[in-house]
Amino acid sequence: MRIAATKDALKVTALAMAFCLDFQCTKHWSWLSAVNPFGEDPWDSVASAAVQLVLFLILLLWLRVLQPRPAAASQTQSALRLRGSLMVFAAVGFTCLTDLLAMARHRPMWTGRPAGYALLAMTLCLLVWSVLAAAHHLRAGRILARSHFRPFRLLAVPAATLVLALYPEVLRERLVSEVFAVLCGMTLLFLVVWAIGTNIPLTPNSGYPDVFDDFAGLWSWSTQKLTIPRRFARSSENQLPGPARAVCSWLSPRRHRWNLPLVAGALLGAFLVAQELAQPGGSPRGAHALLVIAVYVGLESAMVLTGYALLADPLHLFRHQD
Repeated sequence: MRIAATKDALKVTALAMAFCLDFQCTKHWSWLSAVNPFGEDPWDSVASAAVQLVLFLILLLWLRVLQPRPAAASQTQSALRLRGSLMVFAAVGFTCLTDLLAMARHRPMWTGRPAGYALLAMTLCLLVWSVLAAAHHLRAGRILARSHFRPFRLLAVPAATLVLALYPEVLRERLVSEVFAVLCGMTLLFLVVWAIGTNIPLTPNSGYPDVFDDFAGLWSWSTQKLTIPRRFARSSENQLPGPARAVCSWLSPRRHRWNLPLVAGALLGAFLVAQELAQPGGSPRGAHALLVIAVYVGLESAMVLTGYALLADPLHLFRHQD
């Protein structure tokens, strides 16, 4: 069981890393970015949100693969891993689909150029890879049942595709419209991932492990098997000062559902601001600098909160604790 789960996780990780590498190459390699029609919003916001979501899902997948669980919990863990893997495939596949839509709308930008056909081949390869991987995992999982199938939710996929296919690009000419395009792209991505991922059935059960349980189990195993974690656990036991414990309690999603996502979104936005300001010529001053900070922090926070609102429960990230 553990060996099979590890092999499946490696396959999902390979696709995720190829997707992230493709994202970086198409944005930062000049010979590809020059013919890249999906480098503008709302298509770029779909890809940006997908990369961050995929990286998070891969970390969550490996946490649950490496998690020592009793045999009674193996079916639950298998279903959670399959749901997370399917969300990776959905994010990659939908992003590639939107990229192809952008290429179809801007054919003169890339046709007749070798780099353009390379871009098309890369996108098609990732799309086919994600579809075949999803089909393989669904067949291997063998836990889909018609009684749990929700075809109505899958209408989100053609609906989101239609919105992006017809999105009026003239709306990007002003800042407010550009922000709306970003929000539109990331929201459609999360809706598609949610619609596809929640078609993996899970038995209603409030006792499902959450991320804290997964960390606790992995930490307990490491303190039993490894010397350094065991020594650290002994030396740090009951050493947290009162203010630190209060902060941890305030951030705990089990007690306060939205505090941690808000802080995480703000920190990620600040990181993106620092990256932007570090670029040559990317150091605005005065009111413009404040605007850049507000836009990046606001959009990143909106992305984290949207993804959290739609995917936290299906992924069983945190369970409520009174």
